[in-house]
Amino acid sequence: MRPPSLNVESPKARQELLALVEQVPGAWIGMKVAALLLVMEGQRPSWIAEVLGLTRMSLSRWIHAVNEQGPRSLVPRPKPGRPAALTADVRRELETHLERSPQEFGLNRLQWDGPTLVTHLRRRFGIALKVRQAQIWMHQLGYSMKRASHAYLQAHAEDAQRFQRALKKNCSALNPTRPSCSRTRPASPCTHAWASAGLGAENDCAFPPPASITPVSTFPDGWRRCSVATA
Repeated sequence: MRPPSLNVESPKARQELLALVEQVPGAWIGMKVAALLLVMEGQRPSWIAEVLGLTRMSLSRWIHAVNEQGPRSLVPRPKPGRPAALTADVRRELETHLERSPQEFGLNRLQWDGPTLVTHLRRRFGIALKVRQAQIWMHQLGYSMKRASHAYLQAHAEDAQRFQRALKKNCSALNPTRPSCSRTRPASPCTHAWASAGLGAENDCAFPPPASITPVSTFPDGWRRCSVATA
């Protein structure tokens, strides 16, 4: 059986095909254009299909479409009725897109969601989906799992804040004479370390010592060790 050939004017058809690559985003349209350019150069369809990983049936269908309707027939069109299936080609490309920010594709969104993916699919692939179907696709591609790490870190940050509040509360309960166990609270110019008479236990409280407590030495961080004058 004689292989199909392009029945179009070569110079004009070449320009139109190359223009499609610039006008229509997506790797699949580039694959179609590359295959047809090789046909125009006289390469055998069987060799083209093998090199590009295509089927001869797909290549023949593209050739007949261009012969009858021109190069614009290669642009995918939204199909009415039942939602489009997530093909292997679209899946591979879409997985890489979801790893990037929607803003890189001209979408005014920080994160992917159903409506954003609907717009992206229509622009990049010519696929028309409802928002719910787009959300199902995102779930199938594991997008919710990719965002889980962010939610995990955020939850642990909240746990850390609760732990700090509980620590301050418990510390104040153990020593009621101290207004806080935190060195970061507003304090006098110098924050003092106190020494309890006869016990040697130090209390890092953020208020000046009474007159009976005399500073003995000052540490590089501004904390001072004090001694208690006994009667």
